[in-house]
Amino acid sequence: MTPAAATINRSTLIEPAHPDTMNRATIYIRTEKGERMAVSASLADDLRAILNAIDGLTAVDALQRKLDFLTAGSLDEALAALVADDLIREVPNAEPDSTLTSAEESARKAQELRDKIRDRRKGGDPSRSSPAIDAWYKARREAEAQAAREAEEAARHSDEEEVKRAEARMARQILDEQNKRIAADHARRAAEEQAKRAIEELAKREAADKARREAEEQARRAAEEEARRREADRARLEAEEQARLLAEEHIRREAAERARLEAEAQAQLLARELAQRDAEVQARRAAEEDARREAERERHEAEERARVAAEEQAWREAEAKYRREEQEAAEAARTRAAAKGAKAAKAESTKPRNLGLALALGLVALVVAGLVAAHLISYDGQIPLFEKAAAAQFQQPVKIKALRLSLLPKVQLRLEDVSIGAEGQIKLPQIRASGDLGNLFSDKKVFKSIELDSPVVTEAGLGWILFGKATARDVVFGQITATNARLESKSLNLPAFEAKLQSDGQGAWKAIVIESADKNLNLELTSKGESVQIDFKARSFKIPFGSDLTLDELVASGTADRTQLAVTEFKGFVHGGILGGNALLKWGGQWNLAGELNARQIDMARLVPGLMEGRLAGTGAYAMQAPEAARLFAANRLEGNFVVARGTLMGVDLGRMVQGGAMSGETKFAELAGSFLHDRGVTQLRQVRLTEGAITANGGAEVDVESNVRGRFAVDLRMSAEQRRANLVVAGNLKKVEWRRP
Repeated sequence: MTPAAATINRSTLIEPAHPDTMNRATIYIRTEKGERMAVSASLADDLRAILNAIDGLTAVDALQRKLDFLTAGSLDEALAALVADDLIREVPNAEPDSTLTSAEESARKAQELRDKIRDRRKGGDPSRSSPAIDAWYKARREAEAQAAREAEEAARHSDEEEVKRAEARMARQILDEQNKRIAADHARRAAEEQAKRAIEELAKREAADKARREAEEQARRAAEEEARRREADRARLEAEEQARLLAEEHIRREAAERARLEAEAQAQLLARELAQRDAEVQARRAAEEDARREAERERHEAEERARVAAEEQAWREAEAKYRREEQEAAEAARTRAAAKGAKAAKAESTKPRNLGLALALGLVALVVAGLVAAHLISYDGQIPLFEKAAAAQFQQPVKIKALRLSLLPKVQLRLEDVSIGAEGQIKLPQIRASGDLGNLFSDKKVFKSIELDSPVVTEAGLGWILFGKATARDVVFGQITATNARLESKSLNLPAFEAKLQSDGQGAWKAIVIESADKNLNLELTSKGESVQIDFKARSFKIPFGSDLTLDELVASGTADRTQLAVTEFKGFVHGGILGGNALLKWGGQWNLAGELNARQIDMARLVPGLMEGRLAGTGAYAMQAPEAARLFAANRLEGNFVVARGTLMGVDLGRMVQGGAMSGETKFAELAGSFLHDRGVTQLRQVRLTEGAITANGGAEVDVESNVRGRFAVDLRMSAEQRRANLVVAGNLKKVEWRRP
């Protein structure tokens, strides 16, 4: 660099900028020239410090804090000079003007800055200069003047090279002097900064020591205050505990009284409901019995009237025949008497009359003998015809051992030892079918009524009756009644029952009413095409499929088809409460039973005697599967939630136990809730939570297939000043549950 160039660059470098042009949030970055000058000794120390502080990330405001030895005006002037000399530039935050090149823009900005600096100099604002820069300005002006004189002198006496060397020498002298002054100022400021930091560090240590001493003193006083407070709290807690125990005892008595009154009210309500149900059942049964007796009486009267009418008709026919024969005999006698004399006619007239009487008596005897003989005559020859018609009805082979005819008191066919199915799935010891005599010989059998004595039906046979479809309507029947009927089933154990089947008039059934011989069960079936509507009632019913549960006053309804039984709703009484829900039973390769349960007002004293008192409510879902129906409940799974309100936990006093006292006693609680899982005989109680005032207990328990109990609970007692906790273990079995500390 020539002395002239150096002089121009240095004068440009430190020309101050107008304050209005400097944005305090502006960020600068060094140019390649600035990178070289940052390590060059030819640049003044303060300008080199500013150049080194510019990193392309720090705004002008932050640079001011870092370079606190410069005033804001001095920093602005130095930055403007660095920009003007192309040592730094602003970090671009917008697209540049495409009409100007970067060099042109820099030259333009530099010129603007020089113009503004000259304007400031003319204005004479001394607040924007520092002593170092003013001195430099003075030295620069002197140097410029000297350089100008030397340049003029050199122009006169030397060539151009000599002028350049003089300018460079003068510039170096000016720079050296300025660098010395800046270095001295920088060293002074560094010493002052170090002293300032040392003083601040000392002040910080003294402040920290003072704060520590004050904290220790405060902690000592707090400990003394805490000790006094604990002593006061201990006395107060003892008094509060005594008061709490008295209050809890009072609350327990009131809760027990409320629970007793509610239980009595609930029991009275259930008793009234049961009494009402019993009255309704009794009334219904009495009405049904009266209707049955009335129907039976009407049937007997109708049969008697028919029998009397038949006898009268037979006697009238016999008498009419007798009179015709007598008239014919009299006419013949009169004809013979006309040929003989009057005396002979008189004698002969007596004989035909006696003969006619004898003939009439003989005819009556023959009719009576024929009627008697009809009861004794076997119609076994017609059995194939009846077997064929019945086989078409059931789509199964039919065997009939004997066929008899009865004319009195009405025309009736009696079929004996009838079996339907290859393995006798339906066995009928005796069938009495009322109809016309033409049924003996006609292919189509029409019976007004059919009576079955002691029929035995298997599960398969029951399916044929309920869901079978006849290919031919060769048998048409009216009402069918069955007495002393039995169902042979491995799945259900039903007592003997009576059944009444109502026909649709086309050879199929429309409705079936079944009632057990002891009047305990009542079942109504209604044909719905491919399915059957079922309505079931029972005073007492033991759930089948391996269950030990018995429901009283059970009411259920649903539908069935060939593959499943869907119970849409059932409800019954058990353990002093109500159990309801739904069920879906499927059969085939496997038996499946699933559904939902809901329970209300179950008496825990009956469900788990000696363990708990209170009323339980809950919901759950169950599912079970087995190869045989009788083993379904051996693989049952039931999962749900439960809650017991206002009850008593027997055998342990949780409040006394938490406070270190004896465990025996009982614990009243406002609510005991949780979830449960019963799977293949093992019952798990999960997330069990007991609450009663200040006492809460959380935990779980398990009961295995042998009724052994094991579980663990955490008991919390909240008091006004503290909270106590204790762990509790439950063991033993359902007959004798043991509570103890772990």
